[in-house]
Amino acid sequence: MNPEKTLNDILEKLSDVNESSSTIAGLQTGFFSLIKEHEIETFRNIDSDRICQKLCFQLLSPVKAIRRNCFRCMLLVLPLVRTENIEKYHIDLHLVRAIDEGGNKNGEDTQEGVEALKFVYCLSKHDRLSRSIVCCLISLVKSITNEVYIKCGTAILCNYIIKDPNLVIECGGIKSILHRIMIGGSFQDTEVLTQLLIYLFSKADTRTYIHLHYDIGFLLAPLSDSFFVLFEKKGDYKTPEVDYHEDRKVWRTACKNTILSIARTWPGLFTLTPIFEEFMCALKRPFPEIQRTVLDVIYDLFLIQQPESLNSFESALSSIIDQTQNMGWSISEDWIANEAYDVIPPHHIERPDLVKIYQATVLALMLKVDPKLDSITHVAINGEEKEAILAAILIGEILHLINKFNLISEQHIAHIQPLLVEAVTENRGYGEASSHCISKLLSHRRSQYPNISFHLRLIKDHVQSYKQYSNDLSVASEDRQQNNFLEETKVLTTDDFSQWNWKKISSLIDLGFFRLQSDDATTISFLKRVVEKFTSQYMLVMIPLYDKDTGQENSSTYTNVGIALMNVLLEIECNKIDELKDLIPDFLDNICEELLKVKVGSGIFAPSNMNSTLVRDYFFIIGALISDLEGFKYLKKSKILETYCEISDKCFNSNSKDILMKCIIASLTYGQQEVTDAIFSKIVHHGSKSVRLFAVKFMRCLMRTGHQNFDTFILPTLIKQLYGYNGDNDEIVDEALDILAEACQDQACKEHLLVLFPSLVHLGNKGYNLFLQFLSIPAGYEKLMELGFVDTEIKVWKEWRCIEYVKRTEEVLMEAFTSYEPGECFGRISDTSLTSVNKRHCYAPTHLFGELAHCDVGIEKLESENIFEFIQEYLDSGDDTKVKAAAWAIGHIGTSSYGFAKLSKREMVFKVHHLSLVHPNLNVRGTCFFALNLICKTESGCATLESLDFTASHDGVVHNHSICQNKSKDFTMFTSKIQDSNRQRSHTLQAPKTKSHVKNRSIGNISINQIDMIIQSVKHPQEFDSQDIQKGDKIGLCIPNDIQSYFSLHFDFRRPTVPDLVHDTKQEALDDKSDEMLNIVINLSSTLKSGYYFEQLKELSKSEPHVFADFSNYVRVHKLMSQYTFRQNTRRFIHKLFEPSLKNAEVFLAN
Repeated sequence: MNPEKTLNDILEKLSDVNESSSTIAGLQTGFFSLIKEHEIETFRNIDSDRICQKLCFQLLSPVKAIRRNCFRCMLLVLPLVRTENIEKYHIDLHLVRAIDEGGNKNGEDTQEGVEALKFVYCLSKHDRLSRSIVCCLISLVKSITNEVYIKCGTAILCNYIIKDPNLVIECGGIKSILHRIMIGGSFQDTEVLTQLLIYLFSKADTRTYIHLHYDIGFLLAPLSDSFFVLFEKKGDYKTPEVDYHEDRKVWRTACKNTILSIARTWPGLFTLTPIFEEFMCALKRPFPEIQRTVLDVIYDLFLIQQPESLNSFESALSSIIDQTQNMGWSISEDWIANEAYDVIPPHHIERPDLVKIYQATVLALMLKVDPKLDSITHVAINGEEKEAILAAILIGEILHLINKFNLISEQHIAHIQPLLVEAVTENRGYGEASSHCISKLLSHRRSQYPNISFHLRLIKDHVQSYKQYSNDLSVASEDRQQNNFLEETKVLTTDDFSQWNWKKISSLIDLGFFRLQSDDATTISFLKRVVEKFTSQYMLVMIPLYDKDTGQENSSTYTNVGIALMNVLLEIECNKIDELKDLIPDFLDNICEELLKVKVGSGIFAPSNMNSTLVRDYFFIIGALISDLEGFKYLKKSKILETYCEISDKCFNSNSKDILMKCIIASLTYGQQEVTDAIFSKIVHHGSKSVRLFAVKFMRCLMRTGHQNFDTFILPTLIKQLYGYNGDNDEIVDEALDILAEACQDQACKEHLLVLFPSLVHLGNKGYNLFLQFLSIPAGYEKLMELGFVDTEIKVWKEWRCIEYVKRTEEVLMEAFTSYEPGECFGRISDTSLTSVNKRHCYAPTHLFGELAHCDVGIEKLESENIFEFIQEYLDSGDDTKVKAAAWAIGHIGTSSYGFAKLSKREMVFKVHHLSLVHPNLNVRGTCFFALNLICKTESGCATLESLDFTASHDGVVHNHSICQNKSKDFTMFTSKIQDSNRQRSHTLQAPKTKSHVKNRSIGNISINQIDMIIQSVKHPQEFDSQDIQKGDKIGLCIPNDIQSYFSLHFDFRRPTVPDLVHDTKQEALDDKSDEMLNIVINLSSTLKSGYYFEQLKELSKSEPHVFADFSNYVRVHKLMSQYTFRQNTRRFIHKLFEPSLKNAEVFLAN
């Protein structure tokens, strides 16, 4: 069968007007199947004009199904159709008609419009959209009916505006996008449309179409919508038909999402000054809804956690600073490993954190607009309670960020003290509560140890072999006082352990009471009763995880006593204590029996108990024995270690086994390495994917808490995870690689990993990036040079990897600042919320030239390969992508003193700075700014940028907290002085108030010293945060001194032009009625008197039907609709009037 002949036969039959609708539908199905079965090139010899003509005649049919199928057929033969064919047969008119009519319908009636949109989408991919179709899409975007249908049109318009921005903008695309943003919708919809505006704003040729102040003012309008808020309180404005309250809520949400989307792009920073100015004004308006919206935006801008409870200042502050283990983290998930990742900061960070640079820049811009923070302080004092709570916590967090980024300026903070003092003096508003809240929050942020869960703190103490008892505590020796201590615990007076004072018991053990009184008979009796509760009666299975009254975890009370008891028994040497030690073997044997019962789903370690009671803490009590040489002897005599290994056997229930394995992994102290290695290896080898992933993540916990055997245990363990797994375990391999990459930020770890030199070739780009880090040390350079890696990679980077690096870095930034997630074949928008997606860290990917620049032999290699000349060529190329590639290369090379010296000789830093000021593409300017911040990691780089009117610093606080102890004697002495200073300051705050003291330093219930403390914490960050700075942890940061001028643009707004209406000279002169009809249609584009012109057009259609039966007039009106803006209901009305003309269209099209 000849497919060409078959297709010609079908086309011939389609032109037969006598065929029934069912026959036409069958022919269309045959046409569709024939094209689908063969390659499109098979039909290349068929006349495309004939195909368009035959199919176009089917679009005139009154049957919707035929028109719908016709669009499907035309979509398949689109590669054969030329643009002139589409224009000749006015196919765009039929497309517009189908889209306009489908935009106001739901269900089956919209199928014709959907097929038309598919056809339009394919046309847009080939840059073949006509002006009339673009105007139709813009009208569709502005409508508020058939949401899914509208989203399709919006997506097409967004794609096409990138290809032909001038056409879309001239048709009114900017206004329609702004309108669609403010209609409200999901955050993802708002984000996509906002990013589209930012794309237009970033390029010089389309930036002039953006009316900065007008368009930003339009987006910020809900923040100044005071009229409806005022009347809402009076209840005067509501009507049954309209609910303005819901509308304003939607508008404020859309405003919030839009501002966040704008601010999280580099071009968006150029709009932040007017945005912040409006924010400061909005905060002083007496409308809580507006204040809340602004505060929410600022919280999200700086990625600050909002308090979970706003019932009171105390509950809000508690939800921020009293962090315990999240009750949602059960053992079946990542448990301690997740908490460690969130709470414990990395030891050493060399890669620049692009999120930190962004945060510091935005903060500097805000401080320039409101240097005294008086707008937020105004809300903290005079706002409603919930808004005042949010404002007070926000002030504390902002002051902490100022501290963190060294953005210290007296004028920024000087005004906060008078405002707070005045509010406290006059007892006005929430001044006193806000001052106390800010003071307490800053004290917490300055603390060395965060409020982590008991289990994580226990692991930290164990891996660091940290034991500290206050043996120098002065304990009274009088028998009467001893008995008082013991009696208050109620241990000796009642058998009901729930009545015991466990906090007092814990204090007595921790403070060394029993070490001083170990020979006393009463003391021995006391210890025996407590030990028996833990060793023989399985007390922990009867205690829930969390206290019902306080919500605090019970482990810190009960388990702490059990672990401390083990330490006491093992450390004290006397005959009476030895009798108690005999209880330990029985305890271990009992635990073994209970563990084996899990095989049949019974015993105290059943899954239901593990996630609801403290029974899992028995593993941590056993862990206390593993960390002690004396205790380890008891373990070797028992079968507990063999039982641990036996748990991994397949006979155990999978769910129970996973829970037990995770508890064992978390409780092992990894001190007795030969035993823990064996247990850990067997668990990981036999465990499920969930267990193996938890084990790998737990290695990060051990690394960050300062494990002493990193090189002999953690590093080999992580390397083993890189091999022997299939594709189902990619998550485990990725996690291991990520931990190794973090470890390699420290040079000593990098050198040890180089000795092991694992094979990373099979791991793709992630393994490749780890290889690159070896080049920053001489030994690694020599090793890779011998393998020929260096020469090959330099060539590859010069050819294409420099360009690829730009794309990869921008994708990393996009993932950090938006809700974008890459799909398998194309980018897609996820359903996750903004706060759950945005990352708090975004480290720049590893750069070959930057790693080579960190050692002398590497920098010599860069010179010998003419890399600096290559970079200069890219910098001067004029191609935006190449300029960005050169900027990133200069920034990474400048992170080392070797590299900066070479850059200075060639004045490349000054060239990058110049581009950051004048380049027409704002994204290029942003890349150059990031590069300048990278250069700040050296002292010489800071000095150079300071000469360019920047405030530059290479000493910043990399993280807020560190629970890792530094063993340096000097460091310990220094931190003790800091703690002494803090205690003295705290003592001053709590000093009794004399009459004169109240007069001079205290007002009401709050001391003015608390307000002083707020100010001092910002003026003197080194006094409070020195303990947080670890050696080698530096953050490059530079902020322009005149940041408002730096982020300002000067361009003239260019109003889109509408082309003149072109009359077709080939057509006969218009009669008076046709001319009248065209004039009325033009008037319908105006909202003024539109109802009047609607009626006129209706009357004309009744009195002069021949005007609307002429298809040539329909074509003229179609041209008018491509040159004037019409609402969608108007467009549908016009199409309806000209339906009679379709019957006579064949004659017009044939000629």
